[in-house]
Amino acid sequence: MNFEKHKELNAIVPKIENIGQVRILELRNNPNFVVKEIKLKEIESEYNGKLNGDYKATELAELGKELFDELQSRYGVNSPVKFFFGQNKDGETILFSVVDKITSIEPIQEEKEDVAQKFYQLYESLSRYYLDKLRSGGAFLTDINGSTQYVYGRKLTGKNNNEKEIYLVDTDIYLDDRRKSLLTVVYWLARHNSGIDKNSQMIENIKTFISEYQKEFTQIDDKDKERLTQLNKFLSGQEFGNEILPAIPTFEEK
Repeated sequence: MNFEKHKELNAIVPKIENIGQVRILELRNNPNFVVKEIKLKEIESEYNGKLNGDYKATELAELGKELFDELQSRYGVNSPVKFFFGQNKDGETILFSVVDKITSIEPIQEEKEDVAQKFYQLYESLSRYYLDKLRSGGAFLTDINGSTQYVYGRKLTGKNNNEKEIYLVDTDIYLDDRRKSLLTVVYWLARHNSGIDKNSQMIENIKTFISEYQKEFTQIDDKDKERLTQLNKFLSGQEFGNEILPAIPTFEEK
């Protein structure tokens, strides 16, 4: 997995393609994929009045796709999802997400340290993603921070299906475009991974984020003040308490 920072791409991000009911049925019947659907009017209702931008439902869907593409191309986070527009049997416009099924693999003892380092690299990449969004502005994905949203394993299909990687398999579109809201997602990134090595690059990136955030936003509400207080305690060596999620999976069978 390559977590090196990529140069900004100049290529135009392709738009979401339309897909027919026959093709969707084929994908639904294919054991190698998971197909989810959401009505466009539900997407619009979810974000109505909550964002800085005034987006139509199709624009929100396109934006979600672009953000997952960006996460993979610029930050090396594997998100094996494709999006399509189509219609259900009632003629309503639907956004379909088609996600590669990933076979979960428990690494052998000799591999566990290497896999743990890959998770550390993942969290470094996510913390850099949010730091970049604070600096540059623009929309960002919000619900990608917990280890249970990722699977270490291999795809069931494709020419590289023997490669073992960490995959983001929770690919529902949750996004925001308000820079002030970045504190909440960074807080949960730290809290979910509160057992991580304090010398990790994720910690350094969060320290930089907090420093720049406090300079940028001097007027915040009480809830954000409390989050900042807890983050600063965490960065000084204290813990949040019980971890919400394990930073590094135990790889035990469920």
